Amino acid sequence: MTDTSSLFDQGYFSIQDESSQLISCLVDPQPNEIIYDGCAGKGVKTTHICELSNGASNITAIEINQRQILKAKENLTRLGYQNTTFVNDDFLNFQPKEKADK
Repeated sequence: MTDTSSLFDQGYFSIQDESSQLISCLVDPQPNEIIYDGCAGKGVKTTHICELSNGASNITAIEINQRQILKAKENLTRLGYQNTTFVNDDFLNFQPKEKADK
């Protein structure tokens, strides 16, 4: 029998609810696009956006809760993605430094 926790740790799968999946698909991330992920939480949408763009989009994840940011960073590291910048802020107060594609 396969140890599923080991497969999870190795990045073979993630757990995500349907609504998060739909948002990422609607965003339809493309390589080199600048994407802002507001209220990023533990990074489930962020990692899915990375997956859909094969790690080639430039993502800024905005999250007010520092613990959630740490979880998101763990998830991205587990999946092997490093193309995300994190901003610890309320999305309603976020001031982007550049125009986003999405």
